[in-house]
Amino acid sequence: MKKKISAIMVLVCFLLQMNTIAWASTPKSISNQTITSGATQAIYNWSTEKGNVKISVVTVDLTNPYTYLTIIPGAGRWGERSTVSNMTKRTNPIALTNGDFFNMKAEGAPIGATVIGGELASSPSYLTGVYALGITNDRKAYIEQFNFTGKVTKADGTSFPLSGLNKTFYWQEDNNSHSHINKLHLYNDLWGSTKRGSDSYVGTPVEVMLQDNKVVGVKTDGAYEMAVPEGLQILHGDGKAAEFLKTLKVGDEVNVDYAMTPDMNWQMVIGGHALLVNNGQTVAYTKDLSALGGVRARTAAGISADGTKVYIAAVEGRTNESAGLSLTNLASFMQYIGCYKAVNLDGGGSTAMTVRNLGASSATRVINPENNGSERKVVEGLALYSTAPQGILTGLKLRGTQKVFVGESVQYTASGWDEYYNPANLNTVTLEYSDTAGLGAWQGNTFTAQKAGTTEVAAASGVARGTLSVQVLGAESVKNLELSFDKTSVVSGGTAKLTAKATLTDGTTKTVSPSMLTLTAEGGSISTDGVLTATIPSGTVKVTAAFGSVTATKTIKIDSATKQYALNTLDGVSGHVSPSNVTGSVELADDPAGSGSKVLKLNYNFSATKETAASYAVFADKTMTVAANTKKLALDIYGSGHGEWVRVELRDAAGEVHRYTLAQNVDWNGWKTVEFDLNSEEISGEMSLWRIYTVASADENRAATEDRSLYFRNLRLSGSSSALVNVLLHINSSEIVTNGTTQTMDTAPYVTAAGRTMVPIRFITEALGGEVVWDGEEQRVSLILEDSLIQMHIGESTMEVNGVSKSLDAPAEIKNNRTMIPLRAVSEAFGLAVNYEAQDKSITIVN
Repeated sequence: MKKKISAIMVLVCFLLQMNTIAWASTPKSISNQTITSGATQAIYNWSTEKGNVKISVVTVDLTNPYTYLTIIPGAGRWGERSTVSNMTKRTNPIALTNGDFFNMKAEGAPIGATVIGGELASSPSYLTGVYALGITNDRKAYIEQFNFTGKVTKADGTSFPLSGLNKTFYWQEDNNSHSHINKLHLYNDLWGSTKRGSDSYVGTPVEVMLQDNKVVGVKTDGAYEMAVPEGLQILHGDGKAAEFLKTLKVGDEVNVDYAMTPDMNWQMVIGGHALLVNNGQTVAYTKDLSALGGVRARTAAGISADGTKVYIAAVEGRTNESAGLSLTNLASFMQYIGCYKAVNLDGGGSTAMTVRNLGASSATRVINPENNGSERKVVEGLALYSTAPQGILTGLKLRGTQKVFVGESVQYTASGWDEYYNPANLNTVTLEYSDTAGLGAWQGNTFTAQKAGTTEVAAASGVARGTLSVQVLGAESVKNLELSFDKTSVVSGGTAKLTAKATLTDGTTKTVSPSMLTLTAEGGSISTDGVLTATIPSGTVKVTAAFGSVTATKTIKIDSATKQYALNTLDGVSGHVSPSNVTGSVELADDPAGSGSKVLKLNYNFSATKETAASYAVFADKTMTVAANTKKLALDIYGSGHGEWVRVELRDAAGEVHRYTLAQNVDWNGWKTVEFDLNSEEISGEMSLWRIYTVASADENRAATEDRSLYFRNLRLSGSSSALVNVLLHINSSEIVTNGTTQTMDTAPYVTAAGRTMVPIRFITEALGGEVVWDGEEQRVSLILEDSLIQMHIGESTMEVNGVSKSLDAPAEIKNNRTMIPLRAVSEAFGLAVNYEAQDKSITIVN
């Protein structure tokens, strides 16, 4: 009885907390824009006790005849998960966010109900207290609980209950039974997975393939190992349901009948979780909080009292910009923005949102993933579209720098929209540019500042006009210059890009275009756009920049090449493609720049596949060797601006492959030297160059059908290195010393009972210049250092190093809220030199 009373008191206190908003501060709308006729987007900042919170809210007015919401299934079907950004690229919505919850260990289907275009796409699960957002054909929004019933009837009149449409396995909360044991399920051609409700609990299923309610296939010894073919359905039965299906034969007629209630002529339904707001008041969260609690990224949907407005909110969480929200505060926020009823959608690592800004041609991400990590692939997106016709140009927005130096030429760009807030095609419009104070001259959209002062630049066409306030600065406004290069060293013949930043007399800073500077280089040449080319074989190049009376200098070290391969022969070189249905080859060709030299040409055409594809130049073993002391690799690449991803693979004596990205985006035309700093500790002995290749991921566009080529020359290897990073720790000491600088950690290294030395990986990784990303939901730590990505799960004795699984001599574990990993893993994961001195229990790690 005491336990019951205590539980009641806790619930009462929680309800009081939920329904009484004691605002320490209120959310503030810092921006608001119309993104289409009938929809707006606002960004809120909210200062909470856990930190600042960023929230994006899209409000959809269903009384507007043009806007509509719909569901985007992952990459096209259930079982084909995709990120919010990739769904956005594929379907071009006005706004899109993640949707329903899903089991990350299952096939990839929503847990709740889904209706797309008036058709049931996924039935609700048999769960209690779970709600979904629905919009009817007469454009009214509701948040309701949904139920599913159905049955399959044979020609002889016998029938069996149908438990679901397009459902993965789960445990039913109505009777605590398994969703598929002794149950019958239906799958249609929206199901893209080769598995259907399979886990370790179910037996051998029977599957019957249907076309227009007629049996076209029966499989009694297990499921079909395929996705559901287009235009067909599959009945999947386990146990008693399998026995029901076994008697069917090809040609038999069956009747499949099912319904979802409430039946209100739904145009769209998306599943959610428990309610946040009901009847305009926040409510206690009724579902289990063990996996949903804490301060996280969040996604939610709400409706107005009359059902004419839908509010879609995405909360950024656990980033430098935004702490995230608890479910209690999420409910309070949804009530604050006007929700009469609101439901929680999938959050945490699933949360992301894209929005098409006013005048933009496509949506971009406005809410970033947790920990600023990569987006999680989710099962569906909730997307906003418009059927509004193209109207007349009514608005313009100008973009460009608001501080210009006298003599500097800058371009201003404009975006526009029509009367329905559709993006306008300005290629068919003539824009007139001007500045109100007459401080410069215009050539099209290029403004050349001629005298100092403050002005307003403008672009106009008809009734549409956009303006931007601009300050023109003289040389006397510059206090000092700071120069930097985009790399710490270059090889002879290599290039480095110079950037300059001016500190102004008012204390602000401004980037200075190299074309505004007087540039000289000792030991190299430097172009007017700041590209330095090293011309001496070794030593240091010194660059001097002058702006008016202010000067600055910057030096950059030359890495002497210890070995060079011209790549002007096909001896020991062959071509290879993957998969086999794409085309590619390698050949010797004339230098496209006209030097008369022969260079290596890599051809490719990936238009035949939507999968990841690659074209390789393969080098026979020992054709080109890489010594153990090699620190840097440089290669000249001739591009045509197609944005290719270029990688190189080295193979060591044991056959292990080491992959490096040379260029993530070949967006240039002509020759360019690219460089990569090798981590020498990964190279145990001499290695061989194995392959140079271009690869395109499965998510990238295959629209281009023409044959394309890349050219390569002058592979250079050098033995010089960047400055060493030396990290010193001691067992049971909370001090960490990095290159002589001492800091205090909140967790010390220790030795386990099994004799394994455990170290706090976050402090070590960050001391070495790397990054650590923690996913609490999946209990996974990701470590990024230079070109290495290491991932490990707490409690598991394996780790992935650049996608390759390696064993750990002890599993990673949590101590004092810090991830601890065995010392040996530091060496094997990052390829670092690690030394342990038993006498003073010191650990030295050198990068």
